[in-house]
Amino acid sequence: MRGVILLSSLLILVVTLLISLFVAWQVQRQALLENAQESSRAYALKVASGVDDFIYGAHRRLGYSAALIGDALTDDRLLTEESHRLLDQDASFGAVIIINAAGKILKATPERLGLLGRVTHADGSEEALREQRPMVSNVFEATSGGQVVFITMPVRDKGGQYRGLIGGAINVRKQGTLHTLASDHFNRDGTRTYIVDRVGRIIHHPDPARVGTLVDKALMDYFAQSESSGPLLLQTSEGNSVIAGFARVPLSGWLVVSERTRASTLVALEPLIWKMFLSIIPFAIAIVVAIWWLAHLISRPLRLLARGVAGPDTRENIERIRGVLTWYREAFSIKQELLKGMATMQDTIRRLNTQAHTDPLTGLANRRAKREALRKMEAAGQPFAVVVLDIDHFKSINDTWGHEAGDATLCHLARLLEACSREGDIVCRIGGEEFMLLLPATPLVEAAKVGERVRKRVAGSAVDGVGTITVSLGIAGWPVSGRKPADVVKQADRLMYRAKQAGRNRLYVDTP
Repeated sequence: MRGVILLSSLLILVVTLLISLFVAWQVQRQALLENAQESSRAYALKVASGVDDFIYGAHRRLGYSAALIGDALTDDRLLTEESHRLLDQDASFGAVIIINAAGKILKATPERLGLLGRVTHADGSEEALREQRPMVSNVFEATSGGQVVFITMPVRDKGGQYRGLIGGAINVRKQGTLHTLASDHFNRDGTRTYIVDRVGRIIHHPDPARVGTLVDKALMDYFAQSESSGPLLLQTSEGNSVIAGFARVPLSGWLVVSERTRASTLVALEPLIWKMFLSIIPFAIAIVVAIWWLAHLISRPLRLLARGVAGPDTRENIERIRGVLTWYREAFSIKQELLKGMATMQDTIRRLNTQAHTDPLTGLANRRAKREALRKMEAAGQPFAVVVLDIDHFKSINDTWGHEAGDATLCHLARLLEACSREGDIVCRIGGEEFMLLLPATPLVEAAKVGERVRKRVAGSAVDGVGTITVSLGIAGWPVSGRKPADVVKQADRLMYRAKQAGRNRLYVDTP
């Protein structure tokens, strides 16, 4: 029982532990993914803010120069000085270009670009000339080669008349402030950051080969429908599932995307779960010990009750069962039912034993009881006397008054024999109308007195509806009348028949 309880409890404990670890793994996994998404979004916002500050600073520097040259676009010396000053002041610019309202390039620094005097057809400059406001272009292929973005400020004279633009070109493939802003960050856990322009072309990417390429159209559609920042799940071109966050750069409309692979995000999950498992072990051991002790307490009364049931059906064993401490209701109920069942069984056995040793008509001991009594006295070596008696003319009673009268006569004699017997004597009915008295430790002389008392008592009483009856008796003793008890009984029986032959209503005593 204890083993079953312990095994069941351990199984439940193990299953519960596994479920708890699985749930903890799921919760921690989800928390890590959500934290990674939020971290990526926060970092994308940080980078976007830095890029926006960079563009704002570039616009201010360009705006200062635009104010100086607004009324002096024909002053080549001034244009040269300002373009060189901007290049020296802002290392991010690879070139500074001044264009009039008609699209003609008035100054292109450095001069080796060979753009002076040309009419621009570049996407970035044409859009800026058309919009006549501060602009940041998408990535385009420059005439001189390379992927560039063009940051521009409109040039106006003192009267507010639009005169053209001044802009700085940034080669996105070269190291610079933009590259530093996107790459030099605090995440060293597999996170990578890239910048996408308004049409989905990559401005910056840790993989230089990706610069200038287009991102997935579905991703751009998602960005177009989304807020200024947020988390998302992506599938990279390499087929890896990544967790990402994005943010818009307000001044340019660019998107900053910060992403990390799910694998790198979840790499901390295994040691975390392992640490949790190790922390649970002491509690699990304590629970196992508690379960073992509880199983012992639960099974102990059941084990003692089972041992009692397997034992002999004796008073001592019943008392032992009654003394078992049953501290919980189920065991108490089992004990009560066991005691009730054993009491019922004892009563049944006692009743059956009584029936097996009792004559059903008279209630006296029967032949079986007589044999057992003789066996016990012989085994104990105890002398005894046997008085065998038979009702005289019993057949005529049955024939004259019927069998009910005969039965009444037998019962009447049985009561008389009980009244005449002494304490310790055994009164038996051993056949039809034949009875026997077993007198332990009684000499033949004393047995004769008992027999004579019985004869007189019977002869002096009357049976209702029948009248008076008499009996004939034969008396023998062991071991004086025979070596075996059976021989003594036969001798007493022979003497009883001699009494009948001699005229009935008398007794004969053996004279060894």
